Amino acid sequence: MSESTPQGYSLSKLYTGNGAQRYHELSLHDSSEIPSILELLSQIHDPTLAGMRVLELASGSGRVTLPIAAAGHRVLATDLSEDMLSILRQRISDRAARRAGLDERIEVRQADMTAFTTDERFKAVCIPTVSITLLAPSQQRHTLERATACLAPGGTFLVSTEHIVAREPMTHSIQLRRDVEFVETINPTAGTWRTILRWGDETYTTDLYLTPPSWLTAELNKLGLTVFFQHSVPHPGLPGRSNVLLGAVAPSHPLSAREMRP
Repeated sequence: MSESTPQGYSLSKLYTGNGAQRYHELSLHDSSEIPSILELLSQIHDPTLAGMRVLELASGSGRVTLPIAAAGHRVLATDLSEDMLSILRQRISDRAARRAGLDERIEVRQADMTAFTTDERFKAVCIPTVSITLLAPSQQRHTLERATACLAPGGTFLVSTEHIVAREPMTHSIQLRRDVEFVETINPTAGTWRTILRWGDETYTTDLYLTPPSWLTAELNKLGLTVFFQHSVPHPGLPGRSNVLLGAVAPSHPLSAREMRP
């Protein structure tokens, strides 16, 4: 894997074509960071932020998008994969979603999280589902800078990652169903993490980067944000693994580049 460029990343086959549907089916059973995301959004009481939307980067098929909208928030959901967004659009357009008003609260837009830019400011920006780990460290820094720049003063930034305890290379596997196997190989020396999903005759491989919560906290501090929340949910089937959600708040007035920590 290379981190030669800070912008752009290649989509795994798991997020395109038939793989997008497979990923969507698996994601329906994962609620890990959703309760904490909803809790933090409910705590945004600043009246100057009340009319603003939530920006979600790497929304996928709406695993987190729909619960946020169901809680009453307006959401701009973005993702690089048009196939994943197609599933999200279908979910928004079904009868139950329309009856709940979700179609009026969610805007769907194709966008690369490493290059997203807008003049709009948001009460919260969210990168859920450990999507930050798809990016090399230099891309992660660049993306965090762009994402947090979209926050209104006093807005909340939410990002999830995996905390993986590993001192030497290791491999784990889980039989999700009779014909569905999940395998992950962790290489702590290289700072990489590979997952393989075998679904019948189909195989989907995704390369990721180990991204400790402590590293994310340090990077957000450099950008002038204050991390005030960290919640971990142990993985039920994988030892030494936890999903971690970080919550950070932007300063109530924009910082100049000189004020940010080096």
